[in-house]
Amino acid sequence: MNHIFRECPVTSEVWRALSFQSIMMNQSEDFVQWITWVLEKLNLYQIRLFCCALWAMWGDRNKRIHEGKFSNGKEVANFINSYISEITSLGKRYMSFTGEKKRWKYPQGVFIKINFDGAYNKSQNRSASGVVVRYSEGKILLSCLEIHNDISSAFAAEAISWWKVVQVGTEKGWQFLILEGDSLAIIKKCSTKGQDRSM
Repeated sequence: MNHIFRECPVTSEVWRALSFQSIMMNQSEDFVQWITWVLEKLNLYQIRLFCCALWAMWGDRNKRIHEGKFSNGKEVANFINSYISEITSLGKRYMSFTGEKKRWKYPQGVFIKINFDGAYNKSQNRSASGVVVRYSEGKILLSCLEIHNDISSAFAAEAISWWKVVQVGTEKGWQFLILEGDSLAIIKKCSTKGQDRSM
C-alpha cells in the first residue's frame, strides 16, 4: 500500500496533477496514520477526490499487473477528474429531475392505507411479505412480517404480498382501503379484464 499510494512515481505524478502535493509530507508515518492525517486535513470535496484517487490508483495497478496496460500519472488524474465531474453532474441532474422528495401521504377521511412489499431469496426459494396499515392521522393500526417457503419466483413472491394485503383488509372488515405497493407486474395483472391463464 505504501508503494502504490505514496512511493510509486506514477502516484506522485497523480497527486501533483490533483494539487495534493502537501499530502506527500509525513512520509515517516505508517499507512494508517498517514491516511488518517490526510482525511483530517482535507475538506469534503477534497476527501471525495482523494478517495476516488485511491480507487483509481488501485484499478490502474490491477490493469498493469493483470492486463499489461500502463498509464502515466496525468492520464490517471484526468480519469479521476472526469469521473468526479460525471458523478457531480449526475447528482445535480437527479436532484433537478426528482425535485422535492416524495413523502408518505396520509389517507383522506375514512380511508385506511396499507403499504406493503415483498422480498425474494431465489437460492432458498423463500420470500417475505411486509405490511404496514395506517389511518388518516398517520398512526399505525397494524404491521406484520411473514416468511413464505417453497416460492418459485419473484413474481410469486410479489403476488403473495398482494394476497396478504387483501387477506388483512378483509379479515379486519375495513371498507375503504388504499393499497400501496411497488410491483407493477402484479398491478397490471389485477387490472386486466380478461381471464387470468397463469398458474
